[in-house]
Amino acid sequence: MAINKELLGPKKGEEEDFATEALVFSTQVALQKAMNRKGVGKKELSERLGISPARVSQIFSSNGPNLTLKTTARIAHAIGEDFELISVGGRECTCIARGGGAVPSHND
Repeated sequence: MAINKELLGPKKGEEEDFATEALVFSTQVALQKAMNRKGVGKKELSERLGISPARVSQIFSSNGPNLTLKTTARIAHAIGEDFELISVGGRECTCIARGGGAVPSHND
């Protein structure tokens, strides 16, 4: 479901922060969906990555640190998925899982 930017979108001067948070959130959601498909929980992911379960929780938290592409790639590799960052015309950028039976989805 596309975000109604008129109601939920950024106020003037906050567009960059809004875009950043929207991309981080969509990346977190795509990673969580891939983990669910693969049957990998946060505890198992922490073991595969060699980090604490608390750190994994931070990565998926809205209050956590900024999710980097490097961290995204490490998580995707740990769960056996390929990810690709794409831009869909004038629509939101989204992380789409490739491989593992994932079907690209676009925010219309």
